[in-house]
Amino acid sequence: MRQRGKAKRRIWRKIHLTICPDSHEIILSELTKSNKADDSVASKMIFELPKSVQTAYGDDAYDRQAFCRSSYVRGIDPLVPPRRGRTLSQEADKPWMKKERML
Repeated sequence: MRQRGKAKRRIWRKIHLTICPDSHEIILSELTKSNKADDSVASKMIFELPKSVQTAYGDDAYDRQAFCRSSYVRGIDPLVPPRRGRTLSQEADKPWMKKERML
């Protein structure tokens, strides 16, 4: 935006929320700069979740190896739709990338 002839630089932020689908309560939150990818932040947040969490829901932004790997290590099933134009990676044979673990 410009105000009185001077340009202002804006720094956008993202808030990443972990919400319980049953009670709609916010379990975890993380505030990051806008250049942080959703899956990398979620990969770190997944280790802070309560032990009772068994399934993680997300949109296609979470269809990445880092998120799948960290949820596999933590013992959580990710329910994430595939990204548009997704191709099989070199790690397709890894246990965290198995099709039955994905939506």
